[in-house]
Amino acid sequence: MKKLIATLLYTGFILTAKAQFGDLSTLDTVLWVADPTIKSFTTDNLGNIYLIYEEEIKKIVPYPAANAVKISFSEPQLGKVASIDAFNPMRILVRYQPFNNIIFLDNKLNKIQQSLQLEELGLMDVQLASMTTQNRIWLYDQVLDQIVLFNPRLEGIEFSTQNITQLLGVENTPEYLQSDASGVYLYLREAGLMIFDVFGNFVKVLPVKNLTSVQIKDKKLYGLEGKRILISGLNVNFLRRVELPYKEPIKQVRFENQFIFLLFEGKGLLVALFPG
Repeated sequence: MKKLIATLLYTGFILTAKAQFGDLSTLDTVLWVADPTIKSFTTDNLGNIYLIYEEEIKKIVPYPAANAVKISFSEPQLGKVASIDAFNPMRILVRYQPFNNIIFLDNKLNKIQQSLQLEELGLMDVQLASMTTQNRIWLYDQVLDQIVLFNPRLEGIEFSTQNITQLLGVENTPEYLQSDASGVYLYLREAGLMIFDVFGNFVKVLPVKNLTSVQIKDKKLYGLEGKRILISGLNVNFLRRVELPYKEPIKQVRFENQFIFLLFEGKGLLVALFPG
Protein backbone atom coordinates (compact mmCIF):
# COMPACT_ATOMS: atom_id res chain seq x y z
CA MET A 1 0.00 0.00 0.00
CA LYS A 2 1.40 3.35 -1.02
CA LYS A 3 2.05 5.81 1.78
CA LEU A 4 -0.33 8.73 2.10
CA ILE A 5 0.34 11.67 4.41
CA ALA A 6 -2.59 14.05 4.44
CA THR A 7 -3.31 17.31 6.16
CA LEU A 8 -7.06 17.82 6.10
CA LEU A 9 -8.78 21.04 7.10
CA TYR A 10 -11.95 20.70 5.00
CA THR A 11 -14.88 22.29 6.85
CA GLY A 12 -12.58 23.02 9.78
CA PHE A 13 -11.79 19.36 10.47
CA ILE A 14 -8.16 18.45 11.19
CA LEU A 15 -7.27 14.84 10.47
CA THR A 16 -3.54 15.13 11.07
CA ALA A 17 -1.01 17.92 11.03
CA LYS A 18 1.89 17.16 8.74
CA ALA A 19 2.67 19.25 5.66
CA GLN A 20 6.18 20.10 4.60
CA PHE A 21 6.39 21.89 1.31
CA GLY A 22 8.23 25.15 1.76
CA ASP A 23 6.30 28.36 2.29
CA LEU A 24 2.57 27.86 1.72
CA SER A 25 1.57 31.02 3.54
CA THR A 26 0.40 32.81 0.41
CA LEU A 27 -2.49 30.34 -0.05
CA ASP A 28 -4.65 28.79 2.65
CA THR A 29 -3.66 25.12 2.45
CA VAL A 30 -6.41 22.65 3.32
CA LEU A 31 -4.88 19.37 2.14
CA TRP A 32 -1.42 18.03 1.37
CA VAL A 33 -0.98 14.45 0.15
CA ALA A 34 2.72 13.57 0.16
CA ASP A 35 3.04 10.82 -2.42
CA PRO A 36 5.54 11.07 -5.33
CA THR A 37 3.95 8.10 -7.15
CA ILE A 38 0.68 9.90 -7.99
CA LYS A 39 0.44 10.04 -11.80
CA SER A 40 -2.61 12.30 -12.03
CA PHE A 41 -5.89 12.98 -10.27
CA THR A 42 -9.41 14.26 -10.67
CA THR A 43 -12.26 15.47 -8.45
CA ASP A 44 -16.04 15.43 -8.38
CA ASN A 45 -18.56 18.09 -7.46
CA LEU A 46 -18.98 16.58 -3.99
CA GLY A 47 -15.37 17.36 -3.10
CA ASN A 48 -14.06 13.81 -3.41
CA ILE A 49 -10.55 13.33 -4.77
CA TYR A 50 -9.44 10.48 -7.03
CA LEU A 51 -5.71 9.74 -7.10
CA ILE A 52 -4.49 7.89 -10.18
CA TYR A 53 -1.52 5.51 -10.07
CA GLU A 54 -0.14 3.13 -12.68
CA GLU A 55 -2.64 0.36 -11.96
CA GLU A 56 -4.63 1.68 -9.01
CA ILE A 57 -7.19 4.35 -8.10
CA LYS A 58 -7.57 5.81 -4.61
CA LYS A 59 -10.53 7.88 -3.54
CA ILE A 60 -10.32 10.30 -0.62
CA VAL A 61 -13.58 11.37 0.99
CA PRO A 62 -12.42 14.37 3.03
CA TYR A 63 -15.31 14.91 5.38
CA PRO A 64 -15.57 14.56 9.17
CA ALA A 65 -18.70 12.43 8.95
CA ALA A 66 -16.88 9.91 6.79
CA ASN A 67 -13.73 10.12 8.93
CA ALA A 68 -11.70 11.03 5.85
CA VAL A 69 -12.29 7.62 4.25
CA LYS A 70 -9.77 6.31 1.73
CA ILE A 71 -10.87 3.49 -0.58
CA SER A 72 -9.10 1.98 -3.58
CA PHE A 73 -9.64 -0.07 -6.73
CA SER A 74 -7.12 -2.08 -8.73
CA GLU A 75 -7.37 -4.62 -11.53
CA PRO A 76 -3.91 -4.89 -13.10
CA GLN A 77 -5.12 -7.25 -15.83
CA LEU A 78 -7.02 -4.33 -17.38
CA GLY A 79 -3.77 -2.46 -18.03
CA LYS A 80 -2.66 0.96 -16.84
CA VAL A 81 -5.16 3.55 -15.68
CA ALA A 82 -5.14 6.25 -18.37
CA SER A 83 -7.87 8.58 -17.09
CA ILE A 84 -10.89 8.93 -14.82
CA ASP A 85 -14.05 10.96 -15.37
CA ALA A 86 -16.02 11.50 -12.15
CA PHE A 87 -18.60 13.87 -13.64
CA ASN A 88 -21.20 11.48 -12.23
CA PRO A 89 -19.85 10.34 -8.81
CA MET A 90 -22.25 7.38 -8.86
CA ARG A 91 -21.02 6.19 -12.26
CA ILE A 92 -17.30 6.84 -12.62
CA LEU A 93 -15.74 6.26 -16.01
CA VAL A 94 -12.25 4.70 -16.04
CA ARG A 95 -10.23 4.34 -19.25
CA TYR A 96 -7.35 1.86 -19.55
CA GLN A 97 -4.37 1.57 -21.89
CA PRO A 98 -2.91 -0.13 -23.83
CA PHE A 99 -5.83 -2.58 -24.08
CA ASN A 100 -8.27 0.14 -25.17
CA ASN A 101 -11.06 -0.60 -22.72
CA ILE A 102 -13.28 1.21 -20.22
CA ILE A 103 -15.15 0.28 -17.04
CA PHE A 104 -17.65 1.97 -14.72
CA LEU A 105 -17.31 2.17 -10.93
CA ASP A 106 -19.88 3.19 -8.32
CA ASN A 107 -19.21 5.66 -5.51
CA LYS A 108 -17.54 2.90 -3.45
CA LEU A 109 -15.23 2.05 -6.38
CA ASN A 110 -17.02 -1.22 -7.04
CA LYS A 111 -17.32 -2.32 -10.66
CA ILE A 112 -20.78 -1.73 -12.09
CA GLN A 113 -20.18 -3.92 -15.15
CA GLN A 114 -17.43 -5.80 -16.92
CA SER A 115 -14.91 -3.93 -19.03
CA LEU A 116 -15.96 -2.76 -22.48
CA GLN A 117 -13.54 -3.43 -25.33
CA LEU A 118 -13.67 -0.32 -27.51
CA GLU A 119 -12.19 -2.15 -30.50
CA GLU A 120 -15.50 -4.03 -30.74
CA LEU A 121 -17.07 -0.66 -31.62
CA GLY A 122 -14.53 -0.06 -34.38
CA LEU A 123 -12.54 2.34 -32.19
CA MET A 124 -8.96 1.14 -32.41
CA ASP A 125 -7.08 3.83 -30.48
CA VAL A 126 -9.21 5.84 -28.04
CA GLN A 127 -7.07 8.50 -26.37
CA LEU A 128 -9.68 10.60 -24.54
CA ALA A 129 -13.09 10.04 -22.93
CA SER A 130 -15.73 12.21 -21.26
CA MET A 131 -19.12 11.46 -19.71
CA THR A 132 -22.19 13.48 -20.71
CA THR A 133 -25.13 14.64 -18.62
CA GLN A 134 -27.19 11.78 -20.15
CA ASN A 135 -24.62 9.10 -19.18
CA ARG A 136 -23.39 8.78 -22.74
CA ILE A 137 -19.67 8.99 -23.51
CA TRP A 138 -17.76 11.20 -25.92
CA LEU A 139 -14.63 9.39 -27.15
CA TYR A 140 -11.73 10.71 -29.22
CA ASP A 141 -10.25 8.01 -31.46
CA GLN A 142 -6.81 8.81 -32.86
CA VAL A 143 -7.14 6.48 -35.86
CA LEU A 144 -10.44 8.00 -36.97
CA ASP A 145 -9.32 11.47 -35.79
CA GLN A 146 -12.90 12.05 -34.70
CA ILE A 147 -14.94 12.49 -31.54
CA VAL A 148 -17.75 9.94 -31.35
CA LEU A 149 -20.76 9.73 -29.04
CA PHE A 150 -21.23 6.27 -27.54
CA ASN A 151 -24.44 5.14 -25.85
CA PRO A 152 -23.61 2.36 -23.32
CA ARG A 153 -27.28 1.41 -22.96
CA LEU A 154 -27.70 0.79 -26.69
CA GLU A 155 -24.07 -0.32 -27.07
CA GLY A 156 -23.71 1.75 -30.20
CA ILE A 157 -22.27 4.96 -31.62
CA GLU A 158 -24.88 7.68 -32.11
CA PHE A 159 -22.81 10.45 -33.70
CA SER A 160 -19.37 11.26 -35.08
CA THR A 161 -17.85 14.69 -35.58
CA GLN A 162 -16.00 15.80 -38.67
CA ASN A 163 -12.35 14.85 -38.95
CA ILE A 164 -10.40 17.03 -36.49
CA THR A 165 -7.37 17.58 -38.73
CA GLN A 166 -9.59 18.59 -41.63
CA LEU A 167 -11.46 21.06 -39.42
CA LEU A 168 -8.22 22.69 -38.24
CA GLY A 169 -6.19 22.36 -41.42
CA VAL A 170 -3.08 21.31 -39.47
CA GLU A 171 -1.70 18.16 -37.86
CA ASN A 172 -2.48 18.04 -34.16
CA THR A 173 -2.46 15.96 -31.00
CA PRO A 174 -5.59 16.37 -28.82
CA GLU A 175 -4.79 16.23 -25.12
CA TYR A 176 -8.06 16.91 -23.28
CA LEU A 177 -11.73 16.18 -23.84
CA GLN A 178 -14.64 17.38 -21.71
CA SER A 179 -18.37 17.82 -22.11
CA ASP A 180 -21.03 19.60 -20.08
CA ALA A 181 -24.60 20.81 -20.49
CA SER A 182 -23.44 23.52 -22.90
CA GLY A 183 -21.14 21.68 -25.28
CA VAL A 184 -18.13 19.48 -26.00
CA TYR A 185 -14.54 20.74 -25.73
CA LEU A 186 -11.34 19.37 -27.24
CA TYR A 187 -8.01 20.95 -26.33
CA LEU A 188 -4.94 20.86 -28.58
CA ARG A 189 -1.75 22.73 -27.67
CA GLU A 190 -1.08 23.55 -31.33
CA ALA A 191 -4.47 25.15 -31.98
CA GLY A 192 -6.23 25.91 -28.69
CA LEU A 193 -9.69 24.87 -27.54
CA MET A 194 -12.12 23.45 -30.10
CA ILE A 195 -15.72 24.09 -29.06
CA PHE A 196 -18.63 21.95 -30.28
CA ASP A 197 -22.31 22.25 -29.39
CA VAL A 198 -24.04 19.56 -27.31
CA PHE A 199 -24.83 17.59 -30.49
CA GLY A 200 -21.18 17.56 -31.61
CA ASN A 201 -21.41 20.22 -34.32
CA PHE A 202 -18.25 22.31 -34.57
CA VAL A 203 -18.67 25.93 -33.43
CA LYS A 204 -15.27 27.64 -33.15
CA VAL A 205 -11.68 27.54 -31.90
CA LEU A 206 -10.59 29.54 -28.87
CA PRO A 207 -6.92 30.26 -29.75
CA VAL A 208 -5.41 29.85 -26.27
CA LYS A 209 -2.40 27.64 -26.99
CA ASN A 210 0.38 25.76 -25.18
CA LEU A 211 -1.41 25.03 -21.91
CA THR A 212 -0.18 21.92 -20.09
CA SER A 213 -3.27 21.23 -17.98
CA VAL A 214 -6.82 22.18 -18.92
CA GLN A 215 -10.29 22.24 -17.38
CA ILE A 216 -13.62 23.73 -18.50
CA LYS A 217 -15.78 25.03 -15.67
CA ASP A 218 -18.52 27.63 -15.35
CA LYS A 219 -18.14 28.66 -19.02
CA LYS A 220 -14.44 29.39 -18.51
CA LEU A 221 -11.23 27.74 -19.66
CA TYR A 222 -8.72 27.13 -16.86
CA GLY A 223 -5.19 26.09 -17.78
CA LEU A 224 -1.63 25.83 -16.56
CA GLU A 225 0.83 28.15 -18.28
CA GLY A 226 4.21 27.51 -16.68
CA LYS A 227 3.89 28.83 -13.11
CA ARG A 228 0.70 30.73 -13.89
CA ILE A 229 -2.99 29.89 -14.01
CA LEU A 230 -4.69 31.17 -17.16
CA ILE A 231 -8.44 31.82 -17.07
CA SER A 232 -10.30 32.63 -20.29
CA GLY A 233 -13.98 33.14 -21.03
CA LEU A 234 -15.53 30.80 -23.58
CA ASN A 235 -18.17 33.17 -24.88
CA VAL A 236 -16.89 36.59 -23.79
CA ASN A 237 -13.61 38.40 -24.30
CA PHE A 238 -12.05 37.72 -20.91
CA LEU A 239 -8.48 36.69 -20.06
CA ARG A 240 -6.77 36.60 -16.68
CA ARG A 241 -3.46 35.23 -15.42
CA VAL A 242 -2.72 34.34 -11.80
CA GLU A 243 0.87 33.82 -10.61
CA LEU A 244 1.41 30.76 -8.41
CA PRO A 245 3.74 31.16 -5.39
CA TYR A 246 5.67 27.91 -5.91
CA LYS A 247 9.06 27.12 -7.45
CA GLU A 248 8.52 23.37 -7.81
CA PRO A 249 7.31 22.01 -11.18
CA ILE A 250 3.52 21.70 -11.37
CA LYS A 251 2.13 18.83 -13.44
CA GLN A 252 -1.62 19.38 -13.16
CA VAL A 253 -4.10 21.95 -11.90
CA ARG A 254 -7.82 21.64 -11.24
CA PHE A 255 -10.61 23.69 -9.66
CA GLU A 256 -13.59 22.41 -7.70
CA ASN A 257 -15.96 24.58 -5.68
CA GLN A 258 -13.75 27.12 -3.87
CA PHE A 259 -10.59 24.99 -3.99
CA ILE A 260 -7.55 24.80 -6.26
CA PHE A 261 -5.80 21.43 -6.66
CA LEU A 262 -2.12 21.33 -7.66
CA LEU A 263 -0.18 18.16 -8.45
CA PHE A 264 3.56 18.73 -8.04
CA GLU A 265 5.85 16.55 -10.13
CA GLY A 266 7.35 13.82 -7.94
CA LYS A 267 6.05 15.41 -4.71
CA GLY A 268 2.34 15.13 -4.13
CA LEU A 269 -1.03 16.87 -4.26
CA LEU A 270 -1.81 20.23 -2.68
CA VAL A 271 -5.31 21.60 -2.11
CA ALA A 272 -5.79 25.23 -1.14
CA LEU A 273 -8.53 27.81 -1.00
CA PHE A 274 -8.60 29.76 -4.25
CA PRO A 275 -9.45 33.46 -3.89
CA GLY A 276 -11.28 33.42 -7.24
